[in-house]
Amino acid sequence: NTSSGLTLEAWVKTSIGTGFIFSRFRGTAPQIGYAIRIGATVTGDVGLWVGDGTNGYTSSIRTIHDNTWHHITGTFNGTTAIVYIDGIQDVSATRTNGIGNAFDDLHLGKDNTASSTFFTGNMDEVAIYNRSLSASEIYEHYNRLKGQFNSQVLDTSTANSTFNNISWTEPYPYGEELPNNRYDEKAGANSRVTGANMSGNVLLMHFNNDTID
Repeated sequence: NTSSGLTLEAWVKTSIGTGFIFSRFRGTAPQIGYAIRIGATVTGDVGLWVGDGTNGYTSSIRTIHDNTWHHITGTFNGTTAIVYIDGIQDVSATRTNGIGNAFDDLHLGKDNTASSTFFTGNMDEVAIYNRSLSASEIYEHYNRLKGQFNSQVLDTSTANSTFNNISWTEPYPYGEELPNNRYDEKAGANSRVTGANMSGNVLLMHFNNDTID
């Protein structure tokens, strides 16, 4: 849980206009917690939920259900919620009700209710920060990775897509071993890691298993 600052970030590709990317909030009132989803207000938009049901979603103007890769980010700094698409701010809104402590599990590709809205498509570089990333940091993350994805599909609507006892043996730098792009991202002139500020990162999930670096 984070009490004041938050960033939810992912690369997604879908032709379906609805579905949750992240969800950690209560399914019953006052629905404390946070989430980011497709189709929050209209089909294909990106919606960020923080706090409780007082204000509802901060929803993008742009839609992204065009079956191409998009970088989506939602940030909250304690007072303002912002949605970015492909490195550019799309919408912002005042949210003064905080984030609150959600004691529910973190869900990926679904919400936490029995009538879950599953995400159908591809996702990669799924990350959570316990701070609000700046606009320049978000654009830098987008610009580093755009156009480099050829990821496996994670089907969250099947019964066997519940993951237990996930563990990491070492920190995984954002941008390391990007999908089959023929560059060594760890060091040197082609490094994609240099300049990325990973402070506050609490989760990074990289799904691609096909690299040559």
